[in-house]
Amino acid sequence: MKIQYMMEFVYLVEKLNFTATASEFHLTQPTVSKHVQMLEDALGLPLLARTTHTVEVTEAGGAAYASFKRILQEHDRLMADMERLRHDLSGELRVGVLYYGIREYVQPFVNAFRKALPQIKVIYVSCQNYQVFELLKNGRIDIGIVARVDEEAVAQFDYVPIKREHLKCMISKNHPLAKQTSVTLADLSEQTMVYLSAESSDLTAFKDKLAFKNAVDAVQIDMVPMVLEETNGFFLAMDTLKNMNSDSVVFLTIDDADLTMEFGYVFPRHPANDATHLFAEHLYPL
Repeated sequence: MKIQYMMEFVYLVEKLNFTATASEFHLTQPTVSKHVQMLEDALGLPLLARTTHTVEVTEAGGAAYASFKRILQEHDRLMADMERLRHDLSGELRVGVLYYGIREYVQPFVNAFRKALPQIKVIYVSCQNYQVFELLKNGRIDIGIVARVDEEAVAQFDYVPIKREHLKCMISKNHPLAKQTSVTLADLSEQTMVYLSAESSDLTAFKDKLAFKNAVDAVQIDMVPMVLEETNGFFLAMDTLKNMNSDSVVFLTIDDADLTMEFGYVFPRHPANDATHLFAEHLYPL
């Protein structure tokens, strides 16, 4: 049930007039009636008894009115507290970032946060995907972006997804497939898959779809281009890895809609830094 619908219902009960309620909230009378009906459907009981000329509050409507009043008072207190925090907060917010995803997946949210709370200094902490959860646990960052979501790890935190993108095939410019614009799973069969040992979920997540010949650990993301050249293998990459600015690799579209990766932000459920939840308020699907 939406707060807006509760506000309309409380006003309607106090005025017993659909025309006045519609005018107060800049709505049409049919829209107000629809919102009341949605509340009634959610609660399973009629809240108002309506005739052509009168509106009466049912017993259930009276109980709903009293409850909605309390909820709206709590909502007003919460919003006042949040507004006070916005004005009173200062200090720093440490954001764990994948450096190759800053432009697409970090800057839009940080820019909006800085506009709303310019007094809080945002500090970027560059880290790899697998390091984010440990940095959160030891308090070195307040919030961080992750890819390849580990459900078990995320279960300990709050998580806000922002985008799911299709994976690309990253290969050396010298690879036989490099002149193509796209590849199929059959093209990748019996090829060498390059992966990151710390991100071994790559193997478990896609081994049923990819019949790769063997796997080679690149250890760190920065080493992937070099390892691709040495092994003539392939690496499943998010599109943002193009920001690595390596001129030795190419990115090919993979003709499989299921090979995707989700990006999202993780943060403690009860953060020590009050600015964390305020930053999370600025997150939205891209």
